[in-house]
Amino acid sequence: AAARETIAALGAGAIARLHELGEHLREGLERAIRDTGVVANVTGIGSGWILNWRADPPVTFRQAVDADFDRAEEFRRQMLDAGVLLAPYPITDNRFSAATSVDDIEETLEAARRAMQRVR
Repeated sequence: AAARETIAALGAGAIARLHELGEHLREGLERAIRDTGVVANVTGIGSGWILNWRADPPVTFRQAVDADFDRAEEFRRQMLDAGVLLAPYPITDNRFSAATSVDDIEETLEAARRAMQRVR
């Protein structure tokens, strides 16, 4: 029954909504990166995103692990203190569910901006 309801919700526009919210989140993170001057970039698709703590988006695994993991961990801690749980490893993507609202995204972006200001 749960699977049928999930498939029905996804077919009723939930996938497109996840993509729209994901784009909104990634664009907001990119603005926060520019505004705070941190050396980072954001990648992802749909509801998935990764904040890469390096100057250029990684293309290979070797590039992905060539990042500032100390700042990534401090950012993760700052986000946790703000009530936003991120993946525990910096190169793991983060995702949100169809239950996520625009307000949730905005709260996440505000927390990210504050966290970036602290880890610059």
